[in-house]
Amino acid sequence: MKTMISAGDFIELFHLLNQKGLKFILKNFMPTAKDRTLAKWNMFEKSHSDFWVIPQIQNWWSLLCTGNPNTNYETYVAKKYLSGKTGLRMLSVGCGNSSHEMAFYNSGCFDLVVGVDISEKQLALARNKIENREFNIQFLCLDFEKESLAGEKFDLVLFDSSLHHFKDVKFILREKTLPLLKENGLVVAFEYTGPNRLQWTEKQLQLANNLIKDLPASKKTFPLSTRVKKKVHRPGILRMFLSDPSEAPDSESILQALHQNLDTLEETKLGGNIVHPLLKNIAHHFIDGSIESEKLISQLLNADAEFARNNASDFTFGVYKKRAG
Repeated sequence: MKTMISAGDFIELFHLLNQKGLKFILKNFMPTAKDRTLAKWNMFEKSHSDFWVIPQIQNWWSLLCTGNPNTNYETYVAKKYLSGKTGLRMLSVGCGNSSHEMAFYNSGCFDLVVGVDISEKQLALARNKIENREFNIQFLCLDFEKESLAGEKFDLVLFDSSLHHFKDVKFILREKTLPLLKENGLVVAFEYTGPNRLQWTEKQLQLANNLIKDLPASKKTFPLSTRVKKKVHRPGILRMFLSDPSEAPDSESILQALHQNLDTLEETKLGGNIVHPLLKNIAHHFIDGSIESEKLISQLLNADAEFARNNASDFTFGVYKKRAG
């Protein structure tokens, strides 16, 4: 089922008006899809209301990816697949303000890491992070879908929460990524692979709404507000297109496209089907490290894991290899 306009859209608009004001909304509304996408990423800041910033969820995903809650996937990939190798070259597509790039570079395997993104403002933040540090990391402002890196070859291409922003994933992998990979080159993906445009299924919404009823009211208020989140809504496609046309237009195709174009070395279901919609706009209540917060998140993660065992996962980690010939 797809929703063009939902009650959640009006709730989101109400809170955005309260927090930012109408002038801010109108100022950042752009006439074209490309301009709206660029405006979104130029303004992007990691929010405490994003579920993936909760330490327990970060540790949970690390455990699923690497077998150790305290080991990030970059260290795991470097040790398992690149051990003993040096002089490698890596491309990170949609690098944003950078963190994964430095983690890979610190493995000692890479002589060069290149990060590309459409947002010059995010890249400026990335460059500030490596200023006065001896990192051979280059950040380029370009549209990977339309611009070329012809003549370049890489041992590893990373998509961390970026592949799902392309409108034709098969084209991106077949026509843009494979030609850049060296023989036996790797693609590492840490991605949202759920329903297009975040059109969460009825099963997801039903379970999320059952669970949110049991959360204390103090853990359900919106940011800078006393209003309580009482229900989980599927976002309306119209609002998503107006706010960020690049959000998950072809996410359902990611796994099939990866399998068609590359050999799968490993692939892990990360779930997220329940905690993603449920914790939207209320995740800031669960970063305090309190016993209550940790207990509640553990309960939600257990429900999420049980759901993912019997359903397609909304988030996936995988390592893939370029086929010979």
